[in-house]
Amino acid sequence: MNQTISNMSEMILRLEKQEGVRVLYAVEASSRAWGFPSASSDHDVRCIYVHPIKRYLSLDGATNTCRINEGDWEVVGWDLRKALHSLRKGDPTMLEWVNSWIVYHEAPYFCSGFIPLVRKYWNPRVAYMSCRGRAFNKPPTLYEISLGRLKDYSSAVLAKRYLHSLRFLLASRWIADKGTPPPWVLSELITSILPYGPVRESGLNLIAARGNGSEEGFDFSHLTSFFNEEWVKPFPDNFALSTMNGHEDLDDFFRACLDRFGKTYEQH
Repeated sequence: MNQTISNMSEMILRLEKQEGVRVLYAVEASSRAWGFPSASSDHDVRCIYVHPIKRYLSLDGATNTCRINEGDWEVVGWDLRKALHSLRKGDPTMLEWVNSWIVYHEAPYFCSGFIPLVRKYWNPRVAYMSCRGRAFNKPPTLYEISLGRLKDYSSAVLAKRYLHSLRFLLASRWIADKGTPPPWVLSELITSILPYGPVRESGLNLIAARGNGSEEGFDFSHLTSFFNEEWVKPFPDNFALSTMNGHEDLDDFFRACLDRFGKTYEQH
């Protein structure tokens, strides 16, 4: 783990130098953070950054995203303003990032202000729709499955796609049932939501199979049936409409971060 953190620290420094930004927060995302990596899983890192203040005041403005790749490492960054815009819309992406258990970098004072905003602006209706959409929008889709096209995919690809879909589907179930942010580690979702039976057993076995590279020949039939059953369920009617007005606290936090980090960065 120490070598991993060292590699990530070097990548952050390269990103800051390449893009002229200050990274405030960096975490592992995707399968490593969600509890079902394979032996060959890449490091999918997501970060939030700020530009020097003068970039936000320039005619061309500040870039919203940046990316750097090296070997099995991919770092994708969001400008703080983009991150706060996503919060204002209720997008659950930021909640996933702050709930990652693998944190590579955290600027002093940043999370103490950012995390309360993430929790405040979390919207169960938007989060539910996002999770449902992400559960079913990647191949093999239910339509492909119904046509018997699973043979077009390797067992390793199927395992990854099924686990991603299962995670988002169970997250949507959690939100519909409880109205609270779900846990993001898949095994916890499986054991919390699914009763003892073939679907629960298949989900846990598939996590283990992907981890040790034994996906070949795995029986996906129970999970396929579960996906088909969930697909036709109606939209929950227990979500209250958001009554949140204004976003002055997001503006205030953005200005505070520029004052603390933008000015400091310009002096280096």
